[in-house]
Amino acid sequence: MLPAPAQVLTRWLTERPSAPIITYYGGDGARVELSAATTANAVHKAVNLFADELLLDPGDVVWLGLPCHWQAPIIAMGAWAAGLTVAVGPRPPAGTAATLAAADAGVDAVGAALAVSLHPWGLPLGPAAPAGWDDFAALARSQPDAAVLRWPDSGQPWLLGPGPGGAPGLTGPGLAELSARLATAWSLTAGGGLLSSLRPDGAAGLLACTLVPASVAGRVILADGADEAQISQQERNQASASDV
Repeated sequence: MLPAPAQVLTRWLTERPSAPIITYYGGDGARVELSAATTANAVHKAVNLFADELLLDPGDVVWLGLPCHWQAPIIAMGAWAAGLTVAVGPRPPAGTAATLAAADAGVDAVGAALAVSLHPWGLPLGPAAPAGWDDFAALARSQPDAAVLRWPDSGQPWLLGPGPGGAPGLTGPGLAELSARLATAWSLTAGGGLLSSLRPDGAAGLLACTLVPASVAGRVILADGADEAQISQQERNQASASDV
């Protein structure tokens, strides 16, 4: 049997393939909507990148340093589906196998260094990639569309970092419990839309764009520097995420 978070994410990505599950608004006016099928395709490409290109092993840690952007849930779910532990926080912990960050983050990488494009459509960075960093988008796009999903083993942390239940880490049951508590705290119910401007650099921000909307078969609307009141009126979201 799959761990509870894996069951939740698998259903979210497969049961209604044409349904929009992630919508992103950027401060420059960009709007990007991803269906479950499109999201699943991107997640599978990330899995293949982690497992076959970078040769990361199940249980390895990847650190994610991104703003509120649709790439964050894609990479987090891809890492989990590859059997990896996702770390968030101010810097990569010792022993990190891969560091994924925005090109202008100014982070000292630990392990493999991958710069993530924040272009609305996720276009490769090209010459804008920092020296010594690989271009996540360029590498991911070349990967196969189907992947073998491994998911973290029983007892392995899914998430390391600040926030409720933070370090030394949340295993699958703890992550599922925290996601349910956050959904309740944010008044998100079945099928609802969750508006979030939280950075995914803590447990609440990362779960707001992954397991919390997935746990209610809903959707997430990510607002990065955009007018949240206007977005809420347009998207008619049911709930809004807040730090806890």
